[in-house]
Amino acid sequence: MVARIRCGCGNVTRVRNHCAGRGLQREYERVSIEITDTTSFAQGERVASGIVRPGWLRRIDAGLLMILGLPWLILRFDSTWLFGYAATPSGFIDPWVYFGFFLDLTQHIRTFKGAYFTTRLTWTVPGAIVYHLFSPIIGTYVLHLAVFYAASISLYLILKITVSQRAAVLATLLMAFHSYFLWSVGWSYVDGAGDAYLLMTICALTFASRSVNAKRWLLAAGAFAALTVYCQLFLIVFCPVVLGYYHFASRQSGSVRTARPWKPFVWGFAAITIIFGAFNMAVNGRFLFFINSLGTAAKLVVNHNPYRDSTYGWLSQASWLVLPSIAFIGACLCLAWNKGRKSAPNLEFLLFWQRFYVLSFATMVFWQLIGQPVLQLSTYTSYLLPGAFLALGAQLAIVTDWMKRAQFLLLCACVAFLSLTEFALPPGWVVSTMLQQHSRLFPFVFGVLGLLLLNKQVRYTRVLSVLLLCGGVVTLNATTGPRAWSKVGSLEDPAYQKSALLAVADSVRMVQDLDARGNLYFWYDGESRLGRLYRSVASTYLWSYRLQSESFPALGAKLPPVNRRILILSENGKAALPLAQGALAKEGLEATVLSRCAIERGPFRWDVIEIQVTANTGAQQSSLGNLLN
Repeated sequence: MVARIRCGCGNVTRVRNHCAGRGLQREYERVSIEITDTTSFAQGERVASGIVRPGWLRRIDAGLLMILGLPWLILRFDSTWLFGYAATPSGFIDPWVYFGFFLDLTQHIRTFKGAYFTTRLTWTVPGAIVYHLFSPIIGTYVLHLAVFYAASISLYLILKITVSQRAAVLATLLMAFHSYFLWSVGWSYVDGAGDAYLLMTICALTFASRSVNAKRWLLAAGAFAALTVYCQLFLIVFCPVVLGYYHFASRQSGSVRTARPWKPFVWGFAAITIIFGAFNMAVNGRFLFFINSLGTAAKLVVNHNPYRDSTYGWLSQASWLVLPSIAFIGACLCLAWNKGRKSAPNLEFLLFWQRFYVLSFATMVFWQLIGQPVLQLSTYTSYLLPGAFLALGAQLAIVTDWMKRAQFLLLCACVAFLSLTEFALPPGWVVSTMLQQHSRLFPFVFGVLGLLLLNKQVRYTRVLSVLLLCGGVVTLNATTGPRAWSKVGSLEDPAYQKSALLAVADSVRMVQDLDARGNLYFWYDGESRLGRLYRSVASTYLWSYRLQSESFPALGAKLPPVNRRILILSENGKAALPLAQGALAKEGLEATVLSRCAIERGPFRWDVIEIQVTANTGAQQSSLGNLLN
């Protein structure tokens, strides 16, 4: 029989006893009293000597305090990861689609009833609530910092419980400064929220595996799993490794498993489904809100995916694959060289996280090989980040858990300092230019070399291995992400990005005032100075769903039907209107001006002219006369 005894320091000690009845009870009481008294006396001595902090201070988790301050430290040097997406040369569409849902959720769901964007309620509903309560700027801070904290705290707690606190601290530091992580949690696309929900699911399963009464944590895990799947249906491919983790963790912890452990998990999943199904039914009459997403996914899998580049030419520019590849190589090295590592702390979990990530990486490779561009697109590759940092964090425990406290604190300070140097590199500096030219080579070499030394445990290279890994991540961060494309003095200047966001928000409000149902089409020149900003505005109404043409004054592939209302976006409205009228006249149509207004925020200003397409009666009469003659 095994008796679990909690000692004064909070640890659990197992005492084997083959007695029964009162004998076991007396032995339990004797050992419990001895351990408690001895530990309490020892702790009293250590507190008196200043070695141990008072009880209330010991309950404060320094790692969590660090996480709370991290985003504000990063924002002190760089805010492009929150605001640098409206005027970018890349001309993003998808993040602004969801931004439009945040500002006008219920009407967007009704207007675009058949679009799969409407199914991602577990992201659009929280966003809509935040932007309803706060202004666009404050709402951006609140929503995206919440995603940052949810992902970072979950990663920290998972590694702290399963591996070690030191590994958790370093892994969270590396992830918090990683450019693609900041990108994913900083814009309005679903990938950052999907990563956060996935990590929250794993975190809840971690607590469930260690809890005496696991039902509540399994209920929470089921709810988080539903949030994950309904946010991004593709994440269901990681279901086997996540559920396998709970099975493994439960066996390792030795906790008494509840009967039918998946019953509360299913109840949690069902609860989220019912809540959002009821909401969607109240808005547009459909309870099964996820149907359109299932249909779109089935079409992309069965038919040829139009976004796939079968030439694999994209690999030469795929900087988003550098860190996942480094983590994959490190995981393989860790698994291959684990025989001489029997004394490593929490070896079972250390190795498990490597297998977890190898299987996750293999899953993504499988989907890429069968024709789905999941590694070709950075938005899908970001779903490897949770597993990558879990694997990297577990490997860091190989060296950090044998350091003295002062050495570890100094190492953390060095990692933080190196991570901040990416913000200090001037754009035109020779080092910046060199890193930009080799934006994938240097990070890959540094990262792999660091993990090679770390897993090989070469003598006197423990600190060097961590610094090399950090150096690889930092050089990658310095050349990728929103900060890399920002240019001082141009429209991409970080100082102008809040104004760009407000200009897009003003445009959505303007459309709401003109037509609450959003039945207006956008007509603009996408190659003009503000062309990318116009695209962001059009994307808030699902771009192609409400696009007349991006080649103003050309009308585009399809002529507008009579009575269509169009918004002309131009910096010079007076010059644009005659061009629009001339283009319509060539097709036997006319433009009736309904309203004029201007959008102006900071350096961004453009005119908005609302027109209604009508038939050219003069041209029709002339055509009729020709027919009669």
